Amino acid sequence: MKNIIDQLVTFFNKEGWPTIDLNENKLIDRAQIADGSYKPGWQIVEIERHKGVLGSNYYQGCKMNAFQTYWMCYAVETESGNVKELPEKDGDVTVELLGLVSENLTDSEFDSITIEPYDEKEFQIEYSLTNEKEIISTLKQAISFGLDCCKGFTEYFNSQLNDYSLPKEKIAELSSGYKTELEETVTAMMTEKWEEAQT
Repeated sequence: MKNIIDQLVTFFNKEGWPTIDLNENKLIDRAQIADGSYKPGWQIVEIERHKGVLGSNYYQGCKMNAFQTYWMCYAVETESGNVKELPEKDGDVTVELLGLVSENLTDSEFDSITIEPYDEKEFQIEYSLTNEKEIISTLKQAISFGLDCCKGFTEYFNSQLNDYSLPKEKIAELSSGYKTELEETVTAMMTEKWEEAQT
């Protein structure tokens, strides 16, 4: 195997690495020889990679909240060192729901919602990103406002799920879990903002 990987490293060093975040160390760490062969005298090398999905982004040094495992595939001719790029192979989708919900809320500047006194018994709640505002007098109304501001999140998440070849059971589980985490997180955030406004 080492000889095949060395040949691939030599090829990339000469022709250029396929992505800026793939280097020799990552290649050695994540590459494996696949079962089967491309054609006689050739071996297939698969390099494990991960890409953000469902609205999750990659930040250096941080684990993605939602990612799909995939493999970059190359055929290497063992005698000559010739290399041919092959189609990528997709793997599983992994989702950390609480982290993804928090990331989605951060990206939408949900924390910019403010609750300020309006008169002796009422408050003005405002979402600066969309200029939505209401006069409220109860925590229930504050939570309802917050949930309304992100009501499209679940629909978007569900539509994105259909882009991947996932079993129906997993889609249903992720969809239900995302909705629950979103409602619980928004409720907690709005409760905290409401309590701060009372002081």
